[in-house]
Amino acid sequence: MIFNTICYLAFSGNKSVRNKKIILYLLSVCFTLIFLFSAIGKISDMAGFSRALSSLYYGLPYIFYNIIARSFVCCELVIGLAILTKQTRIATSWAIVVLTWLFVLVHVRIMLFFPNTDCHCFGRLFDRPATWRTLCENILLFLAALALLRLAYSERKTVNAVKG
Repeated sequence: MIFNTICYLAFSGNKSVRNKKIILYLLSVCFTLIFLFSAIGKISDMAGFSRALSSLYYGLPYIFYNIIARSFVCCELVIGLAILTKQTRIATSWAIVVLTWLFVLVHVRIMLFFPNTDCHCFGRLFDRPATWRTLCENILLFLAALALLRLAYSERKTVNAVKG
């Protein structure tokens, strides 16, 4: 119900600017919490996250998985903090859309080829097996990211209309 309301307000053109700004800030704070919580959990179990990456994708030396894991955590931290600033909101929204789409693709790969694998989505803080439920959650997260992107563009249009 709440998600339907957010999508309706985000994608309808006739709602007030104030409602869209409120939803934009709520989505920004939600994505900030998700990405920061995820990064902190992965930092606490960097070796486990590296092993999870190496079990999904074969063929590279283990040091590369460690580098990829550290880079991924840094990206999550930067994106989690950058979405709060107004100047970088559109670029960060694009990064969130791309990252959540990658989450969906990785979960599809896990469900098809590695059905009994742990998710490692939040590191040691919240670890559970990857199921169809987590895939659905990632799809909803992707749709919320699209709504965030749409709202970020509409915010820029509103600011440009006021200035111009």
